[in-house]
Amino acid sequence: MSSNLTNEYKVKKQTPSRAHERKPKGLAGRVSVYTQRRNEARRRAEGALETIRREGVDNCKTASAVVHDFLMNMTLPLEQAVVTIRGQVANREHILCLLPCMGVEAEIVNCYSALLTARARRNSGNASYRVWYMPSWSAEMVTKNEMTLDELYIYYLTENKFGGLIMECEKICIPLNWDGKHWYLAVIYMKENKVMIFDPFPDEDFNELRLMNAKVVCSKISGALYTGYGENFSYDFNDFEYLSPSWCPRQINKWDSAMFVMKYMEVCDEMEDVIKIEIISNQARRSRAIELFVDASNEARQTCVDEFEGLQEIFQPVHPN
Repeated sequence: MSSNLTNEYKVKKQTPSRAHERKPKGLAGRVSVYTQRRNEARRRAEGALETIRREGVDNCKTASAVVHDFLMNMTLPLEQAVVTIRGQVANREHILCLLPCMGVEAEIVNCYSALLTARARRNSGNASYRVWYMPSWSAEMVTKNEMTLDELYIYYLTENKFGGLIMECEKICIPLNWDGKHWYLAVIYMKENKVMIFDPFPDEDFNELRLMNAKVVCSKISGALYTGYGENFSYDFNDFEYLSPSWCPRQINKWDSAMFVMKYMEVCDEMEDVIKIEIISNQARRSRAIELFVDASNEARQTCVDEFEGLQEIFQPVHPN
């Protein structure tokens, strides 16, 4: 297999990009917003890929290396959906944010929330899920007052979306974004009447505001659950105790808050596992990108495999003649 990323994937069928046809009317000669974003993503990603190569991460063409190269290959369409899980979608441009030293976008966090929900469904059989993983969009709609309680319930909190009976749910994980830059996690512990705020990078100037934001979101979710389930829902999150544990594992840089939030969600079922979290940034980002793509719940994977021969050796069995 060639080590040249440009030649490694032979495109079998690919629709020509029509980005050049989408320039805003009346702005002849000006680069479109799409092209600006594409060029910016390419510039940042090229630097990040060079970091990976210097560290020797991609020297061998293992199956995981081939998948990672495919996901990060900027000669392929940035707008191509590479992860689609339970309605949450991430294209290649979104996946590129998992390269080193880049802020992680909401699409990645939400695809991971959907992956955890899908995984719980596979593992639980007919049992109700004990943990519900919310997408960050739910909190965003609440803080912007863009949804009524009825709409919040219908779009995000019906039992068929997050797995079984609400009264058998023990925890609700809600990823929160602060000022478009920083991620932290609120976990509602239903049976213990408390909400834990896991913040990987506390800031004295914003801690109280982040806590207030979490309380507003949890209050609205509580109201939406009561609106939807009535007397079958007996909790009021406004009465819960809100805690920000000092032992919460912290990031050591400015760009890994989302990586910690995804890890918090993954292990929140066992508090001892949360305490032990340790993230090696570049390795964790690489692993997360690969995990999202190869998971059985990824509806976009087969389309990618069908189109790119470099992936077929990994995901499709070789049939004897």
